[in-house]
Amino acid sequence: MNPTKIVRYALLTCVIVLGGTICATAQKTDCTSKSDNDLVVDVYKAIQKKYPDAVKNINVTVKNGVVKLEGWAATAKIVKSIAKIVKKVKCVKSVDNKLEPGKTGGCGPGQKECGGACISEKDVCNVCLTDPGAPGCATGGGDPKKP
Repeated sequence: MNPTKIVRYALLTCVIVLGGTICATAQKTDCTSKSDNDLVVDVYKAIQKKYPDAVKNINVTVKNGVVKLEGWAATAKIVKSIAKIVKKVKCVKSVDNKLEPGKTGGCGPGQKECGGACISEKDVCNVCLTDPGAPGCATGGGDPKKP
Protein backbone atom coordinates (compact mmCIF):
# COMPACT_ATOMS: atom_id res chain seq x y z
CA MET A 1 0.00 0.00 0.00
CA ASN A 2 1.38 3.40 -0.90
CA PRO A 3 1.77 6.21 1.67
CA THR A 4 -1.10 8.26 0.20
CA LYS A 5 -3.60 5.44 0.77
CA ILE A 6 -2.36 4.95 4.33
CA VAL A 7 -2.91 8.64 5.08
CA ARG A 8 -6.38 8.52 3.53
CA TYR A 9 -7.37 5.49 5.62
CA ALA A 10 -6.00 7.14 8.75
CA LEU A 11 -7.97 10.31 8.07
CA LEU A 12 -11.12 8.35 7.30
CA THR A 13 -10.74 6.43 10.56
CA CYS A 14 -10.32 9.70 12.50
CA VAL A 15 -13.43 11.18 10.87
CA ILE A 16 -15.48 8.09 11.71
CA VAL A 17 -14.28 7.99 15.33
CA LEU A 18 -14.66 11.74 15.85
CA GLY A 19 -18.08 11.76 14.16
CA GLY A 20 -19.29 8.95 16.42
CA THR A 21 -18.12 10.85 19.49
CA ILE A 22 -19.91 14.01 18.41
CA CYS A 23 -23.11 12.09 17.66
CA ALA A 24 -23.01 10.32 21.02
CA THR A 25 -22.49 13.64 22.81
CA ALA A 26 -25.38 15.24 20.94
CA GLN A 27 -27.75 12.47 22.07
CA LYS A 28 -27.07 12.86 25.81
CA THR A 29 -30.08 13.45 28.05
CA ASP A 30 -30.43 16.91 29.55
CA CYS A 31 -30.65 16.07 33.24
CA THR A 32 -31.10 19.69 34.30
CA SER A 33 -34.71 19.54 33.13
CA LYS A 34 -35.45 16.33 35.06
CA SER A 35 -36.69 16.78 38.62
CA ASP A 36 -36.04 14.35 41.45
CA ASN A 37 -39.73 13.41 41.31
CA ASP A 38 -39.41 12.59 37.59
CA LEU A 39 -36.42 10.42 38.40
CA VAL A 40 -38.37 8.53 41.11
CA VAL A 41 -40.96 7.60 38.48
CA ASP A 42 -38.26 6.59 35.95
CA VAL A 43 -36.56 4.36 38.54
CA TYR A 44 -39.84 2.63 39.44
CA LYS A 45 -40.57 2.02 35.76
CA ALA A 46 -37.11 0.52 35.21
CA ILE A 47 -37.43 -1.83 38.21
CA GLN A 48 -40.98 -2.79 37.24
CA LYS A 49 -39.88 -3.99 33.77
CA LYS A 50 -37.83 -6.86 35.22
CA TYR A 51 -39.28 -7.24 38.73
CA PRO A 52 -42.96 -6.20 38.65
CA ASP A 53 -43.74 -8.00 41.92
CA ALA A 54 -40.77 -6.51 43.80
CA VAL A 55 -41.78 -2.88 43.21
CA LYS A 56 -44.35 -2.92 46.01
CA ASN A 57 -41.57 -3.78 48.48
CA ILE A 58 -39.20 -1.01 47.45
CA ASN A 59 -39.30 2.66 48.32
CA VAL A 60 -37.34 4.98 46.05
CA THR A 61 -36.27 8.44 47.10
CA VAL A 62 -34.09 10.80 45.09
CA LYS A 63 -32.18 13.89 46.10
CA ASN A 64 -30.07 15.70 43.49
CA GLY A 65 -29.86 12.59 41.32
CA VAL A 66 -28.76 10.28 44.15
CA VAL A 67 -31.20 7.37 44.45
CA LYS A 68 -31.88 5.70 47.79
CA LEU A 69 -33.52 2.26 47.71
CA GLU A 70 -35.16 0.93 50.88
CA GLY A 71 -37.13 -2.24 51.49
CA TRP A 72 -36.48 -5.80 50.43
CA ALA A 73 -36.30 -8.24 47.54
CA ALA A 74 -36.58 -12.02 47.58
CA THR A 75 -32.86 -12.81 47.20
CA ALA A 76 -29.45 -11.15 47.42
CA LYS A 77 -29.05 -11.72 43.67
CA ILE A 78 -32.23 -9.73 42.97
CA VAL A 79 -31.10 -6.96 45.33
CA LYS A 80 -27.86 -6.60 43.34
CA SER A 81 -29.72 -6.81 40.02
CA ILE A 82 -32.12 -4.03 41.03
CA ALA A 83 -29.21 -1.77 42.01
CA LYS A 84 -27.60 -2.38 38.59
CA ILE A 85 -30.89 -1.60 36.82
CA VAL A 86 -31.23 1.67 38.75
CA LYS A 87 -27.64 2.72 37.99
CA LYS A 88 -28.45 2.50 34.26
CA VAL A 89 -31.42 4.89 34.49
CA LYS A 90 -30.55 8.14 32.73
CA CYS A 91 -29.70 11.01 35.09
CA VAL A 92 -29.03 8.75 38.11
CA LYS A 93 -25.75 9.91 39.64
CA SER A 94 -25.37 7.16 42.23
CA VAL A 95 -27.37 4.55 44.14
CA ASP A 96 -27.55 4.11 47.92
CA ASN A 97 -28.83 0.54 48.06
CA LYS A 98 -30.43 -0.19 51.43
CA LEU A 99 -32.45 -3.14 50.11
CA GLU A 100 -32.30 -6.32 52.16
CA PRO A 101 -32.69 -9.83 50.79
CA GLY A 102 -35.65 -11.90 51.95
CA LYS A 103 -36.76 -9.64 54.78
CA THR A 104 -40.50 -9.46 55.23
CA GLY A 105 -42.92 -8.06 57.77
CA GLY A 106 -42.56 -5.98 60.88
CA CYS A 107 -40.97 -2.56 60.92
CA GLY A 108 -38.40 -1.68 63.55
CA PRO A 109 -38.13 1.38 65.79
CA GLY A 110 -37.93 4.64 63.85
CA GLN A 111 -39.46 3.01 60.76
CA LYS A 112 -42.87 3.05 59.12
CA GLU A 113 -44.61 0.74 56.68
CA CYS A 114 -44.44 1.70 53.01
CA GLY A 115 -46.06 -0.90 50.77
CA GLY A 116 -44.20 -4.08 51.65
CA ALA A 117 -41.14 -2.17 52.83
CA CYS A 118 -40.04 -0.50 56.04
CA ILE A 119 -38.56 2.96 55.66
CA SER A 120 -37.36 5.69 57.96
CA GLU A 121 -40.19 7.64 59.59
CA LYS A 122 -38.65 10.78 58.04
CA ASP A 123 -38.81 9.51 54.44
CA VAL A 124 -41.73 9.89 52.05
CA CYS A 125 -43.44 6.67 50.95
CA ASN A 126 -43.13 6.75 47.16
CA VAL A 127 -44.59 3.26 46.66
CA CYS A 128 -47.85 5.19 46.52
CA LEU A 129 -46.86 6.41 43.06
CA THR A 130 -47.26 2.90 41.66
CA ASP A 131 -49.79 1.49 44.15
CA PRO A 132 -51.93 4.11 45.96
CA GLY A 133 -53.69 1.36 47.89
CA ALA A 134 -50.46 -0.04 49.37
CA PRO A 135 -50.07 -0.10 53.15
CA GLY A 136 -48.83 3.25 54.37
CA CYS A 137 -50.43 5.15 51.48
CA ALA A 138 -53.99 5.34 52.76
CA THR A 139 -52.73 6.53 56.15
CA GLY A 140 -50.75 9.47 54.84
CA GLY A 141 -47.51 7.54 54.33
CA GLY A 142 -47.05 9.18 50.99
CA ASP A 143 -48.63 11.44 48.45
CA PRO A 144 -48.95 9.91 44.96
CA LYS A 145 -48.94 13.38 43.38
CA LYS A 146 -45.90 14.71 45.23
CA PRO A 147 -43.19 12.23 46.31
